[in-house]
Amino acid sequence: MKSFPNRDNLLCNIVACRRSQTRKVVKNTKLKNMKNKTYQMPRTGQSRAVVAFFCLSIIAVTVGVVGCNSEIDPMLKTLDANVLSAKTNDISRTMDFIFDDRQFEQKEFEEKVSIGLNRWANYSSQEVTQADVDSSDVVKQLIEKFQDVEVVEQNDQASFINTDPYFLQEAYWVSAIAKRVTAGQFLNLVEFYRLAADNFRPEDDDKTPIDSLIAKLHPTLDQDGAQSLSKALLLFDWTVRNIYLLPELNPSEDEIQQQRLSDDANPVSAGIRFTGTQRHPWQTLVLSRGDYVDRAKVFLMLARESGLTAAMLTTGAEETPWAVGVVIDDQYYLFDTKLGLPIANNTLGQIATLQQIQDNPKLLSALDLTLKESLAENTKYWVGGDDLSSLTAKVYVVPESLSRRINGLEESLVGEYRLALGSFPSKQLQHLPEADGVEKKLWDVAFETHRFRDAVRKALPKAVSDDQLNDRLRWYFAEEAYIDNFHPYRTCRVRFFKGDFETLEEDLSRNAVESFQFLTYSDEQIDNLGTDNVMMSIAGLADIKDAAEFDARLRSTQRQMRLVRRDVGLFLSQCLFDNGSPGTSANWLETIVNKDDVQRWKSGVMYLLGRSYESRKEYDRAMEQYQFEDSQQVHGNLIRVRLMRSAIKKAYPGADVTDALPTSESANTDSNVDSSPSSQSETIPNAAEDDDGAETGQTSAEAEEIAETNRRLKTESSEAESSEAVSDEAKIDDERTDDKEQPDTESSSTDDSE
Repeated sequence: MKSFPNRDNLLCNIVACRRSQTRKVVKNTKLKNMKNKTYQMPRTGQSRAVVAFFCLSIIAVTVGVVGCNSEIDPMLKTLDANVLSAKTNDISRTMDFIFDDRQFEQKEFEEKVSIGLNRWANYSSQEVTQADVDSSDVVKQLIEKFQDVEVVEQNDQASFINTDPYFLQEAYWVSAIAKRVTAGQFLNLVEFYRLAADNFRPEDDDKTPIDSLIAKLHPTLDQDGAQSLSKALLLFDWTVRNIYLLPELNPSEDEIQQQRLSDDANPVSAGIRFTGTQRHPWQTLVLSRGDYVDRAKVFLMLARESGLTAAMLTTGAEETPWAVGVVIDDQYYLFDTKLGLPIANNTLGQIATLQQIQDNPKLLSALDLTLKESLAENTKYWVGGDDLSSLTAKVYVVPESLSRRINGLEESLVGEYRLALGSFPSKQLQHLPEADGVEKKLWDVAFETHRFRDAVRKALPKAVSDDQLNDRLRWYFAEEAYIDNFHPYRTCRVRFFKGDFETLEEDLSRNAVESFQFLTYSDEQIDNLGTDNVMMSIAGLADIKDAAEFDARLRSTQRQMRLVRRDVGLFLSQCLFDNGSPGTSANWLETIVNKDDVQRWKSGVMYLLGRSYESRKEYDRAMEQYQFEDSQQVHGNLIRVRLMRSAIKKAYPGADVTDALPTSESANTDSNVDSSPSSQSETIPNAAEDDDGAETGQTSAEAEEIAETNRRLKTESSEAESSEAVSDEAKIDDERTDDKEQPDTESSSTDDSE
């Protein structure tokens, strides 16, 4: 990283030199005058001289004791003012760049922010070197374990590195999301909990304090506790709605050898993708998708930003991530990001605590699916009572937050630029409550993510000439590269994070909804990109003079536009839902749900459509969407259907609570749907039922036959979709080969060091 001279030291040397020269001139002048006066003094004045000398001595002693305020050199005032102005301007310009919703090329963003931060650090060496950091033994052990990671090696350095701009941007995004989500409390966004609370305020669909709803459902909580749990529920619900759930990745030994990007002995450092280690939270937010651990990391950061204490609870000797525990009144309230739901207590609408689960492990078996609900091969909930004997509560730690430079920067940020950047994990561990059988540790998953992203960053330039490496990075080109290189997409996402939904007369820029609408390009717009001066300027093509380079960039941009158009349908609906317009969101989703180019997001579209119907009190239509089987969250969605039926019957006694009709994609038949209101319970139904098919009037043989048919249909459907996906990826790869476009060297900085 380019360094700059320390201007503070330079100015101090100039000032010291000038003061020294001034003192010498004054001293020599005084001595010369004194010598002349003594030489010319008559003898008759010697007595007067003695008296004068005596008086001057007294004055000198008095001044020496009391001291005097000498006038400050004007040059010193100017230099000090210049230093302060330079420091303020540097940090202001840099933070403005981070806070700006207009996104730039990743390489340009990284360079400008890093240079600005390092210039500030050169002026502010004292703030950086004297910054307080966590020097506890537990943090030292964590840093020692990951000394091979570049960001950890730079932990005590004053200079900022290429990952810091993204860390700061992540902190700003998390802050913006947390503030608007917890401030905008729309009661209809948590319709199930409203129903569960005895049809709480049925006519109030506008902003109503959700903490009063939570207080009604959890009468043992005081006002502060209800407010904290309300915040946690809102942030968790936002995370689940807006982060599309991806499948878990746990490759076998053979797959590890086939996917290696390097010969590093550590699979993560060799670029092997595992659950939870692939994406930083800022990448999960930009991509709007991640596995259940990625969801948990985002939720943990939002909770911490909102002043909540939270930890990741893991099970077993391998410490497998399970649920996020939010600490309220010394209890862990449980939120399962894989299930997409808080873990339910026996009382309908209540969120269970770890203590309640430990006292009654049947609460976990109640999360199993029945034969009526699903014919999948595995309908058991993934954590059982036996797993509760070995639990660990882990505090999420980001390596940048431990560095002296980041903590020094946080202390210097004031006003609108104030962000929570540094962390003291040892203190966070102390805030976790003591619980039977629960060990407390630091969670190092963010360090592992740095290892993985370093491997990808180093492999991308080599993939230009290495076909095998290029093939192993196919996932990157298909899932991330087009977003990294298409900054209008990122601009839309940032406006969404900030909640920029309104249009002001004096504001000429688009709001989040308008920005996403702009990205729904028509085929004509994409095909005519090369002749549209306005669109070329937006895409960064207008200044390219070389014809060959222009042609290659044009084809690449057109391909990116088609991929972005595929994604923005869901994102636009998320904006409308977050803005308190579930009806408009549902209307838009209905127009895109069956389009071919949204198949990648199909289960996310179906889930958000269900949530939109639920908010509009169209419960049957909502439950129909939740039963879409081709979803990573289908287990939790079916549990949601079960809870919805119970809540509807509780809110409207005597209502005919029927199952929604299965979707066309579902392999279930009408005969497999339970439509009996009497089968519902006012509390959570106990799912520990016999699997012999007695409840549906089926014999074991008939039930097994239906299950086998369902599995066959799902397998055929999966194979067809897999074939389609492979065909699409092959098409993208062929186009990249035809264009002779290897991974952009610019995009090589878009992972961890983008």
